[in-house]
Amino acid sequence: QADLVASVFNPLFEQEKPDYSFRLMECIELFIGSLYRYFIPISSALSEILIKLYNKCNRLHLLEASIRSGIISDSIHNAKLILSFQALYPNLKNIGQDMLHRLQAHEELKNILVEQKDAIGLCYLIRKRYISQYSPRIILQIARESNDMHTFYTVYNFFIQKNWVLRKTTEFSSEDNCDEFVKYFKEKFGTSATECLF
Repeated sequence: QADLVASVFNPLFEQEKPDYSFRLMECIELFIGSLYRYFIPISSALSEILIKLYNKCNRLHLLEASIRSGIISDSIHNAKLILSFQALYPNLKNIGQDMLHRLQAHEELKNILVEQKDAIGLCYLIRKRYISQYSPRIILQIARESNDMHTFYTVYNFFIQKNWVLRKTTEFSSEDNCDEFVKYFKEKFGTSATECLF
């Protein structure tokens, strides 16, 4: 597979002719389908070029079906590549994150969510106990920078509830260094954390 990708598929992929890209995409799909039918593992290089072809041919909607049918296998590299195209096709965000969940690459997903400034997604990972090391300060900062008061309220409330469950207090610990967010919350919502919880 590696020789085929290096000597045939990659040179054809580099061609600027649209006809080549569509034909190459169909050819690779058929080739991968035959490998899959005979239980031959599909290399990551082959999956990668097919993902790139879906993008090049404006066929990112086909990616979901290819993943479900096993044509494109789960890997951290494939998930990152899929997530890189989410601006072009928003469904890819869920597809890439689901792939990372299946691989149990939660630290990798945490880093991606921090990069994408997805505070709600980070809270989900914490709630499901997929990650144990996290900084409430960083996540609250992301939520505040989103300029979405609903997001900030939700994330702040999440940590207040988490504090209550873990320490039976709504206060952040001194190590969390979240005083500025407590002040910000009171300024914006005019309530204390305890009122939020109960």
